[in-house]
Amino acid sequence: PALNWNLDELSAAIGIQTIRKLDDVNRRRREFLRMLASELKSQGSRCILPPIEDGDAPFFCPVFVDRASVKCSAREFGEAVGAEGVAVNPHYDYVVSEWSYAKPHCADAFNTPNAVAVRDASFNLLFNENFGATEARDIAAAIVKVEKHFARA
Repeated sequence: PALNWNLDELSAAIGIQTIRKLDDVNRRRREFLRMLASELKSQGSRCILPPIEDGDAPFFCPVFVDRASVKCSAREFGEAVGAEGVAVNPHYDYVVSEWSYAKPHCADAFNTPNAVAVRDASFNLLFNENFGATEARDIAAAIVKVEKHFARA
């Protein structure tokens, strides 16, 4: 299996213009994630984001759930955050080592326990470069609300 990368001339012209904006888009995405991480901390959330480094080009962001403090899976947690109106992918289904049709094409057992552990400990936040302080505050509030709902007694 492979991705279809066929491209016509019009799409290529749009792509060229988009690439010219890429550094700014990535900078704004990193800026938003840093705001969100700060907002989560200030609102008392136990969920964390991975470190955001200069040069990162985040398309989505895993949000790590503190499973010791909640009585649900990260997937259920992500679904609940999604029910609050936040765009999420509650369960990342793209760990290639779990695809039955990919296994015969791998040189070894192709076991990826770290990838599976990260997937099972997090949900993915979907966002764009136009998000700012308001969205960071609202998303953090939704996460805190879900944490309180699923809190262990």
